[in-house]
Amino acid sequence: RALLPRSLTAGDRFEAAALLNNTTREARRATVVMRVNGEVRATREVDLAPEAEVRVAESLEAQGARMDVAFEVAQGSDRAVDHRVIPVAPASYASRRSILNAHERAAALTLTRGQNTVDPAGVLTVSTRPFLGLDAAAEVLDEGGDAGVVNLAARVIAWAALARADHGRSAQWSGEEARQRGERALALLLQRQRSDGGFGHWNDESEAVPQITALAMRAFLAAGRQGWAVDAGASRRTLASITEWLRSQEVSRYSANDIAHALRVLHDVGADLPTMVTRLFDQREVLGAWGCAELAMAMMPDDPRRATLLFAAGRLVGARAAQTVARPTFFDTQPRTLAAVLEAATRAERLDLAREAAQGLLAMRWSDPGVTWGDAVSTSFCVEALARYADLFGQGRPLRVTVTLDGAEVLPTRATDDVARYVFDPARLSTGDHPVRVEGAEGTFFTALDGRWRTPYGEAEHMARGRAVALHRVVEGEAGRTLRDGDSVRLGELLRVRLWVYAEQRTAPYVVVRNAHGGGFEAVDQGFDTTPQSSLEAMLGMGLDDAASDPRVYHAARSLGDITARRYFGGETVFQMDYGLMGLREYTYGVRATTAGRFMLPPAELRTLYADSTVARSASMTLTVAR
Repeated sequence: RALLPRSLTAGDRFEAAALLNNTTREARRATVVMRVNGEVRATREVDLAPEAEVRVAESLEAQGARMDVAFEVAQGSDRAVDHRVIPVAPASYASRRSILNAHERAAALTLTRGQNTVDPAGVLTVSTRPFLGLDAAAEVLDEGGDAGVVNLAARVIAWAALARADHGRSAQWSGEEARQRGERALALLLQRQRSDGGFGHWNDESEAVPQITALAMRAFLAAGRQGWAVDAGASRRTLASITEWLRSQEVSRYSANDIAHALRVLHDVGADLPTMVTRLFDQREVLGAWGCAELAMAMMPDDPRRATLLFAAGRLVGARAAQTVARPTFFDTQPRTLAAVLEAATRAERLDLAREAAQGLLAMRWSDPGVTWGDAVSTSFCVEALARYADLFGQGRPLRVTVTLDGAEVLPTRATDDVARYVFDPARLSTGDHPVRVEGAEGTFFTALDGRWRTPYGEAEHMARGRAVALHRVVEGEAGRTLRDGDSVRLGELLRVRLWVYAEQRTAPYVVVRNAHGGGFEAVDQGFDTTPQSSLEAMLGMGLDDAASDPRVYHAARSLGDITARRYFGGETVFQMDYGLMGLREYTYGVRATTAGRFMLPPAELRTLYADSTVARSASMTLTVAR
C-alpha cells in the first residue's frame, strides 16, 4: 500500500513510502521497484518475516505539473502495483495580459519579459476581422476554477459561443477544444443543481437565487445548441423553477431587469409568458438598457415593440456612458449591458445600434491590457454577443503578412484565409524587450498580443498583503505552540490552522477563503460530513457549553455563523460566506501531518465572487514533518 501525499508544491521534498504486508506464516523475499512518471527511481530486495509488515521509502523532490509515483512488488510469480498521480502546484503566481490594436499596413509591437519571471509564453493573432482574443477571455474563465455556480455557467456560455463561431475555419481555437472545455464546465454545473431545479451561489445545498437559475438555464440552452449532453430532466426542472418564480408573488421583490432576463431565457426555450412580457413592456420606464435589450429578445421577431425597446436601450446606453443614468442591478454592468444591446440589435438586424455596441465592447479591450471584461458573467455575455455579431460578416479579406520576432521571421502555427496565429518559442523570450513586427498587410488589420508568465514566490510572500481586508494565517501545534516559518512538527501530529480576517468596513458579499494545507498535511475532517461547529468542538475536545467560555475558541465560535459552506478538495480547504465580513473573524480547522518531508504552505487567499478588487493574501511558510 502506497503512502503518498494528495498534492504537492514545486520544490517540496517528501518521503514516498509503501507498506508491504506478509500475511503468510512463511518468510518471503520480495523485489520492490519504485517508478516516477514511468522511470525507475529505486529497486530494493526486501525480506519479510512471517505475518510481518515492512515499510520502504525514498526521498523525492516535487517537480513538473504532476508526479505518477508507483510501487511495484514482485514475489515469485505474484505481482502487485499501487500508485498515485500527485498534482504539483507551481511555487509561483500566474499572470496574463492581452493587448488588442488596429493597424494600417504594418504594426510594431513589443513583447516584454520582466525580471524574475519564469515559464513565459507569447501568442500573436493577426486578422482582417476585429473579433480577436475571445478565446483568451474564455481561457481565463477556466483558470478561475469552480468557485461558484455563476463562474461555471459563464464558462459554458463562453465556450459554446466559441464552438458555434468556429465553423472549422478559425485559427484562434477549434470547435473540438471549445467542446471539451465547455462540457467539463457543464458537468460541474449539473452537479450544483438543487433538487427543486434551482441554483444558488455555491452548490446544490445553497439557497436558490432566481437570477442564477436563469443564468444556468441560459448555459443549458447554449450547450444544447451545440449538441452537448444536457440532462433533459435537469433542464426541465430548471425551467419549471424559473416559471414558478415568475408566476409567484415573490417576483415583485426583484428588479425588472432581472425579470426581463428570465423572460428572454424562457422565450429562447420556447416557453413564452406573453402576458408578463406585455405587463413589463407597459412598465418599461423602470428598465435599464440591459433590461430593455433582454425584454426585446423575449419577443417574437415580428413584434413591433422590439423597435421601441431597442431605441430605449440605445438611448440609455448613451446616457450611461455619459454617467447621467445609473441603474445598478444584479447583471446590469456596462460590459453586460453593451453585450445584451449588441445581441438584441444583431437579432433584430439593427446594424447601426449593433455596430455602436460592438465598438464599445472592443474599445474596452483595446484600452485595457486585461484579458477579460471584468467578472465571469460580463465576459461570457461579451464573448457570446461578439461571436454572434461576427457571424454577420463571414470571412474577412485575405490576410497576407510577415511576422518577425527580434528580426527573425516566425511562421504561423495555424492559419486560415483571414486569420493567423503565431506561438513564439519560449526559449527565445529572454528577459527584456522583444520587438514584434507585422508587415505586408493590405489596408486595415487587427492584432491580439497575448502574454503569460509566472512570478516565483519570493520575499513579498513572507508578508501578508491586502487593502480593504487583511488575511493572516496562524498554525499551532498540539500544545498550542505557534509555528514559525521553518519549524518542525512530528509525523502524525495534529495542527490547528487559524485563518484570521479583519476588515474595518464590510466587504462585498460572497466571500471565498482558500488555504492550501501543504503537501505533507491532510485535513482531519476530509471525507466526513461534519459541520464547522462539530469540527471545532472535536478538534479542541469541547463540550456543548464550552464555546461560551473557552478563550481558545472565542473568535472562531463567533464566526461560525458566517460560514455558508466548507469544502475540502485538491489539497486545500475552502470557506464560503454569503454575506460580507466586517471586524475580526476567525475560521479554523485541523490538519494532521501525514507525510515526512519539507513542505511549502502557499499563501492563503481571500476573494469575493463578484468584486475583483477585494483580495487579500497571507504570508507563505515552510514546515518540516519529521519522523
